[in-house]
Amino acid sequence: MSTFMITIIFLLIIGVIVYFMYKNEKKHKDTISTKPKANTQKKSYQPIERPTRKPKAEPTTVQPKPVAKPTVVPQEVPTQPKVKEIPKIELPVANYPQFSHARLLDMGLSDDDAQEFVQDLIEQIKTQIPLIETAIQSGNFQEIEELTHSIKGSATNIGVGGISDLLVDFNTYVKTGDTKEILEAYVTHVKTYHKQLQEQYS
Repeated sequence: MSTFMITIIFLLIIGVIVYFMYKNEKKHKDTISTKPKANTQKKSYQPIERPTRKPKAEPTTVQPKPVAKPTVVPQEVPTQPKVKEIPKIELPVANYPQFSHARLLDMGLSDDDAQEFVQDLIEQIKTQIPLIETAIQSGNFQEIEELTHSIKGSATNIGVGGISDLLVDFNTYVKTGDTKEILEAYVTHVKTYHKQLQEQYS
């Protein structure tokens, strides 16, 4: 066989091989085209936001609620009415020497005559004491002054000391003072010295 023939046979074999290869390739492509196309687009994945876990809160100590202090309403202290201070009253003190009718003796009267005048004075004072007390109770200071002046004159004309000196002080006070307690104290002293005078000349 000649070289030319061999070459032609060789080419034919190659052509057949190429043809079958082509056929297979085309068949393969057709098969692929009939299959559903895969979605070649890349899916875009959104990142999943996971819930942030809150840190555990530390246990808080429950503070006790402050107890409200009771409101103290200041109570008004009732004001006491001012009491007018009463000035201390100094009562008269009777400390007189014993009565003496020496003045009548100095005038030339006898002792018996002088004692008769003293008895008249005792009766006059005895009569005037209730009148003075009534005048004190009614507040008639003019009458008190007149009554004490009358018996004071009689007593001082007869003698000194005792009831005579007391009546001088009593009448002097009535001219300027009007305190009832003092007037009553003077009357008490007059009663005391009047009794002494009675005992002295009994």
